[in-house]
Amino acid sequence: MSQSLRRANLEPDKKESNPLASLSQLFLLVVTLACGGLAYYWLSSDASGEYIGQSAELGQVTIAMTRKPANIVGDLTYGREQPVPIVDGQIKPDGQIALKFQQSGQGFQAANCMFQGKLKDEALKGQLYLDGAEYRVSLERNPLATLHRRIQAILP
Repeated sequence: MSQSLRRANLEPDKKESNPLASLSQLFLLVVTLACGGLAYYWLSSDASGEYIGQSAELGQVTIAMTRKPANIVGDLTYGREQPVPIVDGQIKPDGQIALKFQQSGQGFQAANCMFQGKLKDEALKGQLYLDGAEYRVSLERNPLATLHRRIQAILP
């Protein structure tokens, strides 16, 4: 009897494996990976976000935009000027972007601006037209500010 007790104490407990539990864990893992992949695709494929760059003539240039179902909202900030809101914008499937900015004359100098360029590899590259002058700009996407803007656009 003592030998059988010794054997029982030395051998670890063997648990029976439940195939249904393993299958449900595998299913949960696949669903989680699929949702993560869709979220990454959504974040990386949309042009919405905040783009920042430096210009020798203008200083720091920032274009922030959010694509809505009917239009594009956002603004342009350069140097020490006040943000100029987007009044019209188009984003084509091939990455071509055309944005028109206009500041109302309420206490600020009225500004008419236009950006034409292309979104490629997480960067906006193109020309910024400010009151008849043309400036080449290259703006990189700010990932944290972009995520913040997208979450703000989704939540009420």
